[in-house]
Amino acid sequence: MKVIQRLVINDSLLTTSNVPENDTTEWTLAGHFAINDTCMVTFAASTGTTTFAITVADTGSGNKYNVNGTPQLLLNLTEGSTYRFDQSDSTNAGHPLRFSTTSDGTHGGGSEYTTGVTVVGTAGSAGAYTQIVVAAGAANLYYYCTNHSGMGGTANTTADAGAATATHKIYKSVYNGTNQGNDPTIDDGTNWQDVSSTNRYKMFNEVIQEQTTQVGNVAVTITPAQVTTAVACINVDCDSITITSTDPTDGLVYNQTFQMNSYSGITDWYAYFFTAISRKDELIVTNLPSYGTSVIGVTFNNSGTTKVGGLVLGNAVVIGDSQYGASFGIIDYSTKTIDSQGRTTITYGAYADEAEIDVVIESTRFAEVKNTLTALRNVPSVWIASEDADGTAIYGYYREFNVLYTGPVVSMCTLSIEGLT
Repeated sequence: MKVIQRLVINDSLLTTSNVPENDTTEWTLAGHFAINDTCMVTFAASTGTTTFAITVADTGSGNKYNVNGTPQLLLNLTEGSTYRFDQSDSTNAGHPLRFSTTSDGTHGGGSEYTTGVTVVGTAGSAGAYTQIVVAAGAANLYYYCTNHSGMGGTANTTADAGAATATHKIYKSVYNGTNQGNDPTIDDGTNWQDVSSTNRYKMFNEVIQEQTTQVGNVAVTITPAQVTTAVACINVDCDSITITSTDPTDGLVYNQTFQMNSYSGITDWYAYFFTAISRKDELIVTNLPSYGTSVIGVTFNNSGTTKVGGLVLGNAVVIGDSQYGASFGIIDYSTKTIDSQGRTTITYGAYADEAEIDVVIESTRFAEVKNTLTALRNVPSVWIASEDADGTAIYGYYREFNVLYTGPVVSMCTLSIEGLT
């Protein structure tokens, strides 16, 4: 048995994603929201440096700047904060990004805004970026290309954007009136209701039945900044999954594509040819090379709509040898009510996997295993009973564990595991 100790994915680790984060309107301190309006909080408003990855792509109406994957994204910049517009991607060649207080900059009759602005390198080359420290009282700005019109967007400036962290969540206004100035990330439910993660981040939250969805492939790259030997893909629907690991020094050190066709129940040639094709909904890989500086790429390949419920990266730790007789099931949160006439109403709800597993461990590792399990209390992890049997991995928590010291050679560990919904 192995366990993957989950790495929490945030802005600093998610290097790229081809899933746009444009689910709804970005929240701002000055924004006005009516009841049932939604907003999202995707960028941190802090005094540190926030980096925006800039690429250029033709949207059908000419080239546009993509900010973190979203064309001409409306930005909200906080006075006193530093923002770096990374133009190292080769698509930026010939498209230097600058700021102006006039829409479309010099193409709209305005001039370049230079207060607090630093330009490094040439757009499209490694290390190139334009950085701005937003001055106190700065007017609303616009980012634009010095060579071509119509590529940029708006960058509003505020004295205090309110939100201290980028939650990458969607919120619904529950205030019966104009909801303004109420930070949804710290609201107690009076003004905002937490709805879900944004589509881009659903695959990284702790609700595996919320899926990131997109027509075509879903591709992400992650820089873990630690040794990462395992990748788990949970509740997925795609044709195949490609996993790569690239080290800055050694280059590409892992590149493997896994087909997701399921052969469960295929026991003869008749079943092989005539049973409807089904897909596996999970993939567990625990043999990535042990590099501490690698960039991990995961691409979910599909010709239709790709769905990803959970993507977990981390270090795989061996607990021991799972024993035959392990039990697997689900906890169903659906409800059934029967009225006075005997009519049954079923309200469908979420469900969670559960398992009871006995594991043999070496007695010399008794303390190590006990300490590892103790450290994982209340930490969502991927528990793998057998790498050779589909359906025996659970992404969740253990309810309890007992380690029985049975002798000098081997000891027994019993784990009760409950999955996330």
